[in-house]
Amino acid sequence: MAIVLDVNFLCNKLIDVSAIKTLLNRYKIKIECMKSIDNWMWENEKKVESFKQIPSILDSQHIVIIYLKQPSIKDVGVYIERVENRYHYTLWINTDGYPMLDCERITKDNCKYYKKLIQAILELNGLIEDSFEAVGIGLETEIGCGKKIIDIIQNSKNIIIWLINKHIELYSLLDEFEAETMKDIYIFYKKDEIME
Repeated sequence: MAIVLDVNFLCNKLIDVSAIKTLLNRYKIKIECMKSIDNWMWENEKKVESFKQIPSILDSQHIVIIYLKQPSIKDVGVYIERVENRYHYTLWINTDGYPMLDCERITKDNCKYYKKLIQAILELNGLIEDSFEAVGIGLETEIGCGKKIIDIIQNSKNIIIWLINKHIELYSLLDEFEAETMKDIYIFYKKDEIME
C-alpha cells in the first residue's frame, strides 16, 4: 500500500499566488478544487471559490485544502494552515506507482526524485525571495511546535531532508543530519543519506 510523501513549508508570510501558479504550470500541475475545513476532524467542509478567500480563512484559524492533478501522480494536494504567526504548507504526494519512494531514506533508486523536489523548492525561493524559513521532506511526517525554527525541527518526526534559509539562526547543529549549501539555503540530509 502506498504512503504519502510530505513536503512541509514553514513560512512567515503567505506565498504569492502568482508564483505558485507559475511553478504549478511548469510542472504540469492543475488545480482541481479548493476547500476549507474548521479543524483536522474535517468539520464544516466548504468549497473555496477563489485564492482571494484564503487569507481570511487562515486568519479564522481554519485549514485550506487544495486538490491538485498531475497526470503521473495518483493523488496530490496542499494543506495550508496558520499556526501562531507562521503559515504551514504541506504538499502531499501519494507514492502509489513509485515504490522506490516508499522508503524512509534516500537511496540510489529514489535520489533523482528528491533532487527534483529540492530543485523545485529552490526555484520557488528564486521566484519569491525568502519564500520559506524551513522546508521538511519525508514520509508521513509530523511537524513539531515551537517559536524558533530549531525547536520545530527538533520536535518534528520522519523528516529526512531539511532546507533552511541561511538567515535563520541555528543555535546548534543538527546531530543526526549532514549539511551542504546551495543558493543561500542550508540543505540538511539525514546522515548516511547524502545524495551524489
